[in-house]
Amino acid sequence: MDRSTLETFLRKRGYRPQTIYGYGNLLDTFLNWCTHQNINPATASLDQLYTYKKELVEQGLKAQTVQQHLSILKHYYASIDREDNPALLVKHKKREHTLPEHLFGEDELKELYRSLEASNLVQRRDKVMIGMVIFQGLRREELTLIETEHLNLDTTTLYVPSTTKTNSRNIELHPMQMKDLLAYVYDYRPLLLKEAQKNTTRLFFSMGTGNAMNNAIQRKMDTLRHWHPALRSLAQLRESRISLWVQAYGLRKAQYLSGIKYTSSMLRYKTQDIEQLKRKLAVVHPMERMKAKEGDG
Repeated sequence: MDRSTLETFLRKRGYRPQTIYGYGNLLDTFLNWCTHQNINPATASLDQLYTYKKELVEQGLKAQTVQQHLSILKHYYASIDREDNPALLVKHKKREHTLPEHLFGEDELKELYRSLEASNLVQRRDKVMIGMVIFQGLRREELTLIETEHLNLDTTTLYVPSTTKTNSRNIELHPMQMKDLLAYVYDYRPLLLKEAQKNTTRLFFSMGTGNAMNNAIQRKMDTLRHWHPALRSLAQLRESRISLWVQAYGLRKAQYLSGIKYTSSMLRYKTQDIEQLKRKLAVVHPMERMKAKEGDG
């Protein structure tokens, strides 16, 4: 109904059929995202649109493409006669340089990893993949670039190649992920290759015809959010890891480990006391919140 309403709206305003079809596809992306998030698209708030924008950016989409996804929402809300069109305000509200929100501590990240189900081949792949976000702070787009040769199991390190947004780096693997990683590399990945009828050196690959892992990541994140309501996005896991690196090693090494290109981008993690930051942002774990109160007393 939403797509047909938009198409009628655009047709009356003289848009070409090809353009209308393309806009309809962009709207479908938003509608599907709303379904995953249990959001009514017709009443989505400005904050929810910013969350949608953030997830589009995490997928590695170019700024122009992200803007196209957001621009169509202006037409969508106009087509359903929503007076307070939130899409008109997205470009005016800057959130990219705000402090990281709802950071997880080390124990919480480990608990998240432990809770990842791995009872079949695909789930085992997905657990290893999300583990590299939790422990190595990888971006979504970096997961699809990792080759098997980038793993050095002798030194237990991972080489992460550079992207347009991040520098290359070598990161230590975490002891907690090694058992699952080794089993995936030597036992389960070969079986997945055979099942998918693929011949690739990529560490992670889809079971379909393409290389994108967005559906697999989204599916795993949906499951995690069910058990951990405080978890909002993949970026939250990466930001939590970066904040822990800042605490342990300082800004310079944390910048190297995260692959962040510009020092100015690290300033959002610079605080006089990271624990004060966590309290300011309302620590999400009940036990940690109790500890914070005891410390204040």
